[in-house]
Amino acid sequence: MNNCDTYLLHLSAEEQTRQYNNMDFDRIYKKYSKYIFRYSCRFLSGKEDAENIVHDTFIAFMNAGDRFDAEKDPLPYLYTIARNRCISMLRRRAVESRQDYISLVSAEYEPPLNISGIDIRNMLRKALGHMSPKVRETFVMSRYQGMTNKEIAQSLGISERGVEERMKKAMLELRKHFKDYL
Repeated sequence: MNNCDTYLLHLSAEEQTRQYNNMDFDRIYKKYSKYIFRYSCRFLSGKEDAENIVHDTFIAFMNAGDRFDAEKDPLPYLYTIARNRCISMLRRRAVESRQDYISLVSAEYEPPLNISGIDIRNMLRKALGHMSPKVRETFVMSRYQGMTNKEIAQSLGISERGVEERMKKAMLELRKHFKDYL
């Protein structure tokens, strides 16, 4: 009988279970932490992040308690926890970097000068002048005469899909001319 066994004989059943769990956890941590670290490094760019994932993984493992079958090899379970933690960290960073980018772009953005109704009409005429006659006719019927796609299709003798395609071309042309103001 070694010292550890003698020590455990003097503890209550609950304390013995806790001691065994702590010993098992220490053994598992020492045995598998390097694998989890290497696995985490494949996902993440920094060693510090990987170390944080290792610690988070083992805390989650320890907190899992009775959800983990002690008879099974813990490595697949640890890999799953580590993978999920890495994915969460990467998602969080992606959101943060998008927010940083939006903030940067918003800070650099200066709204255009106010333009008058006359300027808008002139720009619209110019844009209409760049459209093909069929596209322009379809746009005018839709936006100025208030006709539906079905009515335009019947009037021009084309399909509704043809009307939609022409309107798409008209909207692209308008976007080109108004891109500085959108």
